[in-house]
Order: sequence, then structure tokens, then C-alpha cells
Amino acid sequence: MMATMQKSSSFFLAHVRENQKLRLLGASALVLVFLLMYGVNWPATPLWLSMAAFGVVLPFSFIYRAIERSSLPPEQQHRQALRVAFAQASLDILFIALLIHFSGGYDSPVALLYLILLGSVSVFFHLRQIILLNLWAMGVYTALMQAYIQGWLAPVYLPSQAQDTLGLDFASLIWIIYLIAMSANWLVIAPHAIRIRAAWNEADQQKNYLDQLLGLTRLGLERGDLPNLYQTLADEIRAILDADAVYLTRWEEDNAQVHQGASSHRYGPARPALAPLGKHEVSLTTSALRAGKPLLVRDVTCSPYLSQTAAQRFSETSFLAVPLYGLPERRYLGALLIGSHAPHEFSPEEIERAQQVANVAALLISRMSLFHETQYRAGLLEQMAGQITLLTSDLRRTTLLPSIVESARTLLDAQRAALHLYDPLSKKMDCRYSVGLSEDYLKFMAEHFEASPEAATFQEQKFVLIPDVGRDERTSPLRGIIAREQFRAYAVFALEAENNRLGTLSLYWDEPHAISSIDVAVGQLFARRAAAMLQSANLYEQATAESLTDALTGLPNRRYLDRRLSEECERANRSGRPFALLMIDLDGFKSINDTFGHAIGDSVIQQVGAALKQSIRSTDMVARYGGDEFAVIVPETDRESAIRLAEKLKSVLASTKLHLPRDTQRYISASIGIALCPPDSDDPQRLFELADQRMFRAKRQVPGTIVFDGN
Repeated sequence: MMATMQKSSSFFLAHVRENQKLRLLGASALVLVFLLMYGVNWPATPLWLSMAAFGVVLPFSFIYRAIERSSLPPEQQHRQALRVAFAQASLDILFIALLIHFSGGYDSPVALLYLILLGSVSVFFHLRQIILLNLWAMGVYTALMQAYIQGWLAPVYLPSQAQDTLGLDFASLIWIIYLIAMSANWLVIAPHAIRIRAAWNEADQQKNYLDQLLGLTRLGLERGDLPNLYQTLADEIRAILDADAVYLTRWEEDNAQVHQGASSHRYGPARPALAPLGKHEVSLTTSALRAGKPLLVRDVTCSPYLSQTAAQRFSETSFLAVPLYGLPERRYLGALLIGSHAPHEFSPEEIERAQQVANVAALLISRMSLFHETQYRAGLLEQMAGQITLLTSDLRRTTLLPSIVESARTLLDAQRAALHLYDPLSKKMDCRYSVGLSEDYLKFMAEHFEASPEAATFQEQKFVLIPDVGRDERTSPLRGIIAREQFRAYAVFALEAENNRLGTLSLYWDEPHAISSIDVAVGQLFARRAAAMLQSANLYEQATAESLTDALTGLPNRRYLDRRLSEECERANRSGRPFALLMIDLDGFKSINDTFGHAIGDSVIQQVGAALKQSIRSTDMVARYGGDEFAVIVPETDRESAIRLAEKLKSVLASTKLHLPRDTQRYISASIGIALCPPDSDDPQRLFELADQRMFRAKRQVPGTIVFDGN
């Protein structure tokens, strides 16, 4: 309202100044007429009238200028300027009467100035003021003419008028004619003046409205965060539309929920934000989304556009809900809700202005949202680049798989994660590394992989999102094991490399979690990079397998073990002298990895390898089979000697003090399986399988167990 009055005052004063220029031009014309009539020897009366003409105009010009430059509030400036203009018009009517008297009285044509004056100033005043001015003009002119008719006053003629042109007998007729002319002039001018003033006010209001929209845009561009922007928009829109209350709601497309962005109320401060409505609740925001156009609600308590639960959140009765569509591609952002305490019928003009304001607000919100999304995306990509840089520094699967899982979990703020790789030989999906998941769950998932969402991801889709496992039908076959595991949401990303799907990367959250489209894009990008690194790791393993030495321990590797095992079987078959194969698996090695990290785990593997190598004969061979498993070939030995060596190795490991961080002291035990050639088998592959099976039997028993037969 203040801005409107300020604009009206400026507009009014500008038009008054233009009218003053016309008055000054008229006064100058009067001086020119007298100069032509009298020459340089003016009588006192014409000279006095000429000075009075300027005396009426000039002081008022200074008064208007003073009002415009004053520090008064805009509404007071407008009222004072209107009063001064009315007073000036009243004086003009008196001055015209003087001009009539000194230019021939009832014979003077100057009376036409009444018509011109009343027509030119009528646009400035309200209807009541126009009526008063016309009555004042008619009264002054009537008094002057009656003075002539009654003989109280005689008109003064200009030098060019030799005598009374029409005579006093015509004074009454002239008076009546001019009164009729002034009345007709008023009847004609009044409607036009009203329409002109209405158009003037409408244009002034439209200009003020556009200025307010410009101010809204400027304020919105100055805000640096979304909550501040929403509140600023709510406050400014309520002022622009002169509404009782304004609500700005946010629509989250990822989980289809409605949140309150901000609210502004005519009475009292802004109320606290309300909790988001559930998906099953019908709200004005969801109804505006379905309709795609503004919705009118006369009474919220009985409207199909919102449920009773949603209606109880408002203290207002009537609402206008305008959908907010932003960028890119007219993305639905929420709704602008304009509330009225009393039942209200929104006019087409109100709806149009609300739509215009909503369009501006949607553009500002889109700009801010895109800015924050860009910042968030840049931060995620930067973090992902750092994670990938760390991953590419070591392509060994023993360190790469845990690093991929931990990096993905950290990147998307998940509490648990698992990496499944597909084995083309067994045609099964095996979990190669996990964090926060039980062995029972992993075993169950391996056995029921085809019924899990991971299967759909691996076979058909690039990713699967399950924001709430309790409400998603895809998890129905797994509800029991999921309930025991107690996670509430998860996402699965396919690991693809060169059109070859290697497996899946799964992330789990302990609470319902609606992963955003930005997180999905980053998750997919990370999965593609992880798959490429796994592919590189496979190539690295193939290259390593072609070498005969384990890169970590310096011991012979599996390839060399297979070769040596074949050679010893052939030698035993020729000579008849048996040899023993010991398969060793470290107990508790996983806890060391989990506690101290994989770098310390690698150090432990090196320490164990060195201890085993120092404990055997020069004719014996110890090899690192893989992970925390070792193999020892003992030529020309029987079962008792092999058992004694196994006991010795177990004692050596049990007495080997591991070098761990934070001055931690720990010893390690080993489970050992023994197979002999030829008593058990003379086939290298079968001999290895027997030793390996006995080692796993030993591992399932008490740590440090040695198994040497099939019992």
C-alpha cells in the first residue's frame, strides 16, 4: 500500500507540473493580448491583471515542488498536493471572473475559459471535487452576471470595443446560455474524467505491481540459501497480493512427499514448518500437480483437493493453489498457496497475478536449486575422483575389493555395503566382500539370489532403488531375513565393463532412505569406474599368475605350487618315496584386517611367510596359495614326520609376535590339513583337494587343529 501511494503521488505531481506549464503559457498569452491592445502605455488595471495572472501560477509551482521534495510520507504528499490543486482551481475560477469583467463583462468571450479550465483539471479530482468546482464556477459567474443585470456593476471594455456590443438586454440570455454550456460541459466531462482517472489508477497500480515483481526478483537473487529464499518469497508475495496467508510448499520427486518450504501470515510471525505429509494423504500440492493449473478452494473442510488431515493443518478457510513449474523441463517444484481467513471468491485478475508471481518464484527457486545441485554434484564428483585415485593405486583383489566397498559406502553415506561378483564357471553370484552384514544373510542371498532385486539389476537394469523395504513388494520373498538384518533401505548398482556385467555393488541404510537422482548418477558412475578397475584387476591377476613369485611375500605362488606338486607326484611314483602336502590357513586373520586395515594385514602375511620359510628344510618348499593360505611341500617324508612338522609350524606361528600398530601384541594360530602321496593319492589335483578339505575341516574345529586323515 505504501508503494502504491508513493507511485500515485509521483504520478499526480508530474501531471500537475504539466498543467502548470499550460497555465504559465496562458498568462503569457494574456500579457501579449494586453500589449497588443494598449501598447507600452498600459493602464493600471490591465497591468494589475497581468501581474495577477503570474501571481496565481508561480507561487503554486513552488508549492508543488516543495511538497515533492519534502520528507512527508507518500500518502500525505498526495493529499496535500490534491488540496493545493483544488485551491488553485478555485482561485483560477475567481481570476477568470476578473478577466470577464475587464474584457467586456457579459459581452466578453473569456467566459469560455470556464469550460476549458474545468475540462483540463477534472482528471485530477474525485467526482465530489469535480461537482464542487463546477458549482463554484457557476456560482461565481452567476453572481457576476446578476451584478450586471441589477446594475450593481458595470463591465470594463477593452480599447478596441467602442461600446456595449449587445446591450444589457441580452445579459440574462448570455448568462443562461453559459450556465447551460457549463452544465452540459460538466455532464459530458464527468463520465470521461471518471474513466480517465480509473484508467490512470489502473495503470499506476499495474506499474506498481510490475515494480514489486522486479523488487521480488532482485531480493530473490540476493538470497544465498533455499530456506532464506523460500521465506523471503513468502513474505514478499503475501505483501504483493495483499493476502491473509501465503504458503510455499516443496515437492520431492524422489519420494513423492510434500514439505512446507515457508509461510507468511498477516497476523503474527511465521509458524514453524509442518512435518511432511505421507504419500497416501491428498494435499493441495499433489492436487495442483495432477490438475496442472490453479485450483480454487472455497472451504478446506469440504474440498476434494485435500484430505481432512491436510485440511486440519490450516487455520485459513479459502485457498488458491498455484502449481510451481521450474527448470529444467518444467520440473514440478511444489505449489504457491494463497489463503484467506474468510470465504473468498478469487477473481480472474487475482488468479492471473498469482500465476505471474508464481512464475517468478518458480524461476528463482529453480535457479537456487540448480546452483545447490551443481555444488553438491561437484562435491560428490570431487570426492569420487579422490576415492578412485586411491583405488587405482593398488589393483590386487585382496585390497581392491574392500577399498571399492568402503569408498562406495563413504561416498553415498551408507551404513552397510556388499560387493557380489559373478562366477561364470559356477554361474553363481558370490559375495566377495561386505561391511555390516551377517554371514547368515550373505549365505541366504547366495542361495536365493534369483529372487532378490540384485538379480534384476544384474540381468536387466542398471540400478535398483528400494527406499523402504517394508513398503516395497520386490522384497517380499526376503522380508524374514531382512527383518533379522534390520536394515530399512538399499540400492543396487550393476558393475559393467565393456558390455560385460561383472557383478553388483549394494549399499544399505539403517533407516528409510530416498536416494536422490544426483546420488544415483554418481553411484552409477562410481560403479562403472569400479567395474573397470575390477577388469583391470583381473588382467593384473592373470599377469601375476604367469609369474612364479608372490609379489607380497616373495614366496612361490600358486602357479609354481601347481608345477612343483606335479613334479613331486611324478618323482614319488618313480622312486616310491612318499612326500607330504600341508595346507595352512591362518585363524583370526580377518579380525586383524578389520581392526587394523589391509596394509597391516599384508604385513602380517609377510611376517607369517617369513616365519614359515625359516622353519622348514632347504629341500622343502613353502608357497603362498592366496589370501591367508599357505602350502608346504615336504619331500621324502612319512605321515608321522609330516605331523611333527605341522606341530612345529603351528608352534612357530603361535610364538611369533606380530608387529601391529599401537603397541598391540597378538599371536596367530593356523589350521592345517595334511595329505600324502602316494598313500592318499598319486594325482596332483586330487592330492591338493584332500589337503584342502582337511584344512577346512580343521578350521571348522578348534583353532590350531591339524587334520591328517579322512576321519
